[in-house]
Amino acid sequence: MEAAPARWPPLFLAVALKAGDFNGDGKTDLVRSFSDGSAIVYLMNGTSIASQATVRAAGSGWKLVHVGDFNGDGKTDIVWEAADGSTQLTLMNGTAFASTPNHSYVWRTSS
Repeated sequence: MEAAPARWPPLFLAVALKAGDFNGDGKTDLVRSFSDGSAIVYLMNGTSIASQATVRAAGSGWKLVHVGDFNGDGKTDIVWEAADGSTQLTLMNGTAFASTPNHSYVWRTSS
């Protein structure tokens, strides 16, 4: 008997769904994150998924909170936040890290 094919978790299990241009091709791509700290980047070709990749599995202490082009290279980057309020900026190059994730980028707000 053959094993059932692997399936991605349904959309309702996602913690966040964000849009940006992760590969700089001018087309909107999607990133979906989950409560276990993993995220999947979907590089889009109009209305179809051209490719996809899991870009991070940091553990349940981190969640995806923002996306944007933070280094001006024309590609969307990801901001993660930990339960303690620490924030990490991950510079992206499509579905790969443009730089090693660095937990030293920490921003906190004071009340």
